[in-house]
Amino acid sequence: MNREISIGKISGVEIALDYSWFWIFLLVSFSFATNLLPILQPGRSLFVYGVLGVLASVMFFGSVILHELSHTLSARSNNLPVKKITLFLFGGASNLTKEPSSPLTEFKMAVAGPLASIAIAGALFGAGDLILLANNTNLIAMLIQSIGFINLLLAGFNLLPGFPLDGGRILRSLLWWRSGDMIRATRYASSIGKLIAGAMIIFGVLQSFGGNLFGGIWLAMIGLFLWSAASSSLAQSVVHALLRDASIESVMSGEDRALQPGATLRDLSEREELSHKHRYPIGNRDGIMGYINSAALNGVPQEEWSKTKVTSRAKRINKELCVMAKETAEDVVSVFYQNDVIAVPVCEEKRVVGLVFPEDIKRYLRNRVKQD
Repeated sequence: MNREISIGKISGVEIALDYSWFWIFLLVSFSFATNLLPILQPGRSLFVYGVLGVLASVMFFGSVILHELSHTLSARSNNLPVKKITLFLFGGASNLTKEPSSPLTEFKMAVAGPLASIAIAGALFGAGDLILLANNTNLIAMLIQSIGFINLLLAGFNLLPGFPLDGGRILRSLLWWRSGDMIRATRYASSIGKLIAGAMIIFGVLQSFGGNLFGGIWLAMIGLFLWSAASSSLAQSVVHALLRDASIESVMSGEDRALQPGATLRDLSEREELSHKHRYPIGNRDGIMGYINSAALNGVPQEEWSKTKVTSRAKRINKELCVMAKETAEDVVSVFYQNDVIAVPVCEEKRVVGLVFPEDIKRYLRNRVKQD
């Protein structure tokens, strides 16, 4: 099931809300309305506190989007495509389709987020001061400056040197630059991330037993999320590193695996009995023209298989998504990320010489793991 709702695009980047985001939006609004705002200025009505609480939540998550957009713009300036930004329970994330190609690129991308949060904080403090000059009891000015302070906290938290936080990515870039080994640098930075996550979990549990039940549980949940993110980000980085070193020829289904245009569903069924593949290119020396999957056998009586050409049940390919054969397997994965397709065509000049299916990538990675 799709757990996200798209709310639009900024500079071509889709902004999506995970369902979990609605809980944290309500929590932030409630916390401002019932705790912080009454402390800043007592005596206002519950309605005023409620409206300003929602405004505070909007401003906070607007700041998170700007933080993530700074990562996105930095990535794009270094030829790294970003399809969307997702807001969820623990903040936001930019969905990179490729890993940075160098330590310097990683450093510039990582530092962009905290710098943006610091800049946002400075702008909010300045705006609040201007309002307070005219009215030193203005609650909206106090609210604006509170969001500025939260942005400083956001920058500080993200600068913790644990992967995949921004500080952990900065650490990885420095280790990568020094050692020349991105995977080793990622493993070290990920280990630091798990140490920080473990400390947060332990401290959160102690806080819960010490009387701060809600705050302790929340801190422990953030720690658990960071632990999981460190593990999954490490795995993702290793996968991208392996694919970056792989030629497209080593992963694609080429002409040698293709069914001829004159083949029938009976030929497909016999091929299916001998293979675990579920999709097959269709083509000849003139190039690949489409593909077919084993589901094409469904709905056609077996007695008709010998009479039914595979071309009649074939799926078309989008040649506009062609990846050149000289590129790497990571480039193919990037196309999968950015487009809702099952097959990515591989081209030499204008001729389609092969297709890459998701199972081709999985098979290659399984074989690499076995070899290592």
